[in-house]
Amino acid sequence: MAGSEPPRELWEEMVTADRTLTGAQFQFSRTTTDARRAWLSRQLRGGDRPTALGYLATFSEDAYELLPDLLWLGLSHAWAGEVRNAIGRIPKAKLLPGLAELLPPLLDEADGDQDGYDDYATLLESVAAWYLLHVLCRRAEANPDPDVRDVGGSFAERYGALWQGK
Repeated sequence: MAGSEPPRELWEEMVTADRTLTGAQFQFSRTTTDARRAWLSRQLRGGDRPTALGYLATFSEDAYELLPDLLWLGLSHAWAGEVRNAIGRIPKAKLLPGLAELLPPLLDEADGDQDGYDDYATLLESVAAWYLLHVLCRRAEANPDPDVRDVGGSFAERYGALWQGK
């Protein structure tokens, strides 16, 4: 069967499913804002995460309000890529101040956790939040844990020229 053309019926089934999903997402986007965001938050915290992340990647107007949930979920390597996609759709003018407010307490929680620092640094890298990445690197480099310091040094080596004006 390798190399043969897929059955037309299967393709049509996929097209129908895609149209159904798009229609359902649109209808969901028209529900009450507070109720929709509460529902999405519950899904991100332990419900149907793939559907919630898929929705936020398409209808991004709710992503900013769910940024705390997304940052929490982004620490899971299984969801990190999809979380970065959803966060990356937030307009930068809103995203950067939100990250600047939320990141310090999250780093307090991640203190001494190499993976936490690395995950947040990767997120900041993916949304080109260079100043915040600089802040994270400086904080990591001052951490007593050598693994956390390595995260800061590694990202500073790659991107330090961006915040040093070189």
